[in-house]
Amino acid sequence: MLKVDAGSSETLDHIAEFGIVFLMFTIGLEFSFPQLKKMQREVFVFGFLQVSLTTIAISALAYALFGIPPVNAAIIGSALSLSSTAIVLKILNESGKIKSAEGRNSVGILIFQDIAVIPILLAISLVTATGQSASSLIGQTVINAFIVITAIYLFGRFVLRWFFRIISNTNSKEIYIGFVLLTTIGASYFSHHFGFSYSLGGFLAG
Repeated sequence: MLKVDAGSSETLDHIAEFGIVFLMFTIGLEFSFPQLKKMQREVFVFGFLQVSLTTIAISALAYALFGIPPVNAAIIGSALSLSSTAIVLKILNESGKIKSAEGRNSVGILIFQDIAVIPILLAISLVTATGQSASSLIGQTVINAFIVITAIYLFGRFVLRWFFRIISNTNSKEIYIGFVLLTTIGASYFSHHFGFSYSLGGFLAG
């Protein structure tokens, strides 16, 4: 039988993670801030309802059927309310439904789920924190979110445009693709450095 050591498993996890990053980057390319404003219902209404109702239902079942403590049940429910962005997007792409009404709704929910990871992880940190106050954790998260979003937006708008203009003038497809990959990976690592998911950085880069 094929044996996979811990180091190989961790490497495969990183490869899979960056597969999701590039998928989120391609989705980000399809959206702008005006388009996201048009998708407020799909992201903030449908996404909120899916995450909150699923969390409540699973938490209640975990507490009622298995006697799991409420806090632990809530953590389990919130974790199971999230879906695999990679799998859903792959299915939508292969079926050609990503631009249909149901595809639009699904993408909106996936975007909200990626955003919801932040408060979910924050809530878990608050529950498990021993030496740090809740207000400091919340304040730090808000500050980090502001830094990530502002830095990626301003850098992309005022610096990357200039670089891409120069690279476009070289008429080299290889250099252009390489710089796109560098931009995506850089944004994902920048997002992860401040405690957020790699995929959120990829989406913001797009």
